[in-house]
Amino acid sequence: MKKGQISLFIIIGVVIVFIIGILFFFRSQILKSELEKQSDSIQVVPEQLRPVKQEIDNCISEVSRQGLEIIGFQGGYIDLPKDLLPRSSFNQFSNSLQVMQDSETAYWFYEDINGVQKNQVQTKKQIEFSLNDYIKSNLDTCLVSLETFRDEGYEINFKDKIDVDSKIQDQFIEILVDYPVEISYKGIGKIINSHYSKIDAPLGQLYDLGVDVVNSNNKIYFIENKTLDVLAVYSDIPYTGQSLNCVPRVWLKQDIEKNLKNYIDINIRSIKVKNNLGTNAGTYFMLETSKAYNDIDTNFYFSKEWPFELKINGDEEVLEEDPIIAGNNPATKLLFGIFCFNSYQFVYDIKFPVLVQLTKNGYTLQFAVQSIIQKNQPRINRAVFENIESDENRFCTASKTSNVIYALNFENGASLEDASVKVKCISSICDVGKTKLQGQESYLDALTPSCLNAEIIASKEGFNDAVTIANTNEQGSINLELKPKHNLKAELKVIENGQVRSLYDNENVLVQFIDSDDNYAVTIDKNIESTELIAGSYDASSFLIVSGLNITLSGTDVEKCVDIPKSGVLGLVGLKDRKCFSTKIDPLNVDQVISGGDKFGLELFKDDLSTASKIVIYVTKNPTPESIEELKNEINLIETNSNNPEFKLPQLT
Repeated sequence: MKKGQISLFIIIGVVIVFIIGILFFFRSQILKSELEKQSDSIQVVPEQLRPVKQEIDNCISEVSRQGLEIIGFQGGYIDLPKDLLPRSSFNQFSNSLQVMQDSETAYWFYEDINGVQKNQVQTKKQIEFSLNDYIKSNLDTCLVSLETFRDEGYEINFKDKIDVDSKIQDQFIEILVDYPVEISYKGIGKIINSHYSKIDAPLGQLYDLGVDVVNSNNKIYFIENKTLDVLAVYSDIPYTGQSLNCVPRVWLKQDIEKNLKNYIDINIRSIKVKNNLGTNAGTYFMLETSKAYNDIDTNFYFSKEWPFELKINGDEEVLEEDPIIAGNNPATKLLFGIFCFNSYQFVYDIKFPVLVQLTKNGYTLQFAVQSIIQKNQPRINRAVFENIESDENRFCTASKTSNVIYALNFENGASLEDASVKVKCISSICDVGKTKLQGQESYLDALTPSCLNAEIIASKEGFNDAVTIANTNEQGSINLELKPKHNLKAELKVIENGQVRSLYDNENVLVQFIDSDDNYAVTIDKNIESTELIAGSYDASSFLIVSGLNITLSGTDVEKCVDIPKSGVLGLVGLKDRKCFSTKIDPLNVDQVISGGDKFGLELFKDDLSTASKIVIYVTKNPTPESIEELKNEINLIETNSNNPEFKLPQLT
């Protein structure tokens, strides 16, 4: 009986161990990525051919690491996006930060030259595509090393074209290269179709933290508030206050800017992300993100050599205290007869870049953001992240409510088929489906995530996205009107001395139409043959850029004079001294300048667009600037050119 019981227990134990083993096997298979599963099909390579296979794998790893390094240092980009206007004194910030002489990184949040706030973050999928392209373009350069094996008698023949697929994971990147190669040596041959590589680089985790950092800063204006604290705390930065000096104090803007840069530098370097490595800075300098990233080193940098925009009280170069007048009260008259009393309160507009560096296991992802102060307040955030992926989006799987959603053509009211619908709640974006033809109408009857004041977004090819606000925690019907895009041939003309002409070879025109109400914008230059416009009200701007000049703009001396009270008793009776301050601006060598342009409002109606095939855009030519002062005045001319009798609005034909 006892022996039987022991045997039964042994059998049960073996069965349990077997079941656990089976479960672990299937779990490992389930958890494998698609690329890893594909890699399992790669054939076993004979030992004599392995050195060649190893060299190919080494090349794939080497080129992949090169691409990942570029992606890390350029803010997720292999090729940085080009700005509409070239970097210049007028567009010093541009859409990327020149960290060093030959090193740039993308802004993930910035304000362009027209004051439009933009987020410029690639999705993980977009990063994967750019990495794929980089590997395809550069792999053959590395594979030149295979010539050594050919010299030793190996026959190595690649077939077909390269196809690359990559997948960004939290701690590594998977690379699968489809590039069939036939290898033979001393009678032994093999065709190897695919090559798999896994690169240890925590790009996925660093990316998630980076998006979290920017979102958190955009919510609470962390960096902007630290900048405002600098204005308020440091005594040699005149912000607001009083003094009992009989001679009102005077400050030069250039001195304020120098001191401000020093203090910003000190404070920005102290910022850390909470629950990250090196967070010993104190609570004041800790930026809190939505979740903890305990093993990542985060650093924030500002350089006094980077672009910096400072305006005080509009754009005053010299600032002074205002004497306070006693009034008619005898007591205050007596007091101010003994003491002098002054006050000041200056209005600051500040813009500067901050470099964010995230590092783990020797791999770095960096990007830039702009800190913007507008009239002593953090900028109003008008930019929102779109298309930012979330690996775990609990909101999308939370409680859901049935809603019927219609996507309608704005111009004729017809329901649209195959329109994609998304629901956005705070920072979460969920796909809920597409409209389908059901009977006589197209609509989407779907379970939507429950949210108060959710953004419902409808998208369809050939139409501008439509957005409406609705409460999705209640059943109902939601209508979205999409404006169709009208494809128009674009023709650019220059108005010079009252005459209309075509562009010269060394001229280019950059035009931007912005419809803020519909969140729609297009850009046109002479290399763009056509554009797509929707009906709406646009803020339009154009710039005429002349290249190939190779000229030197003469420098200038700027003098600012103010009247300040005389010192001592003479100042009390109203006598003043006139003091002047000079600033020298050095000559500037340029090969291209802005030499014209316009800013104007434009209304485009649906009836006009529906019958048009072309838009003709006119830009006003100004005299070519020959000095820095004339270059500065160019923007003022562009602002007022629309008042010129020669100015012409774009024409639809």
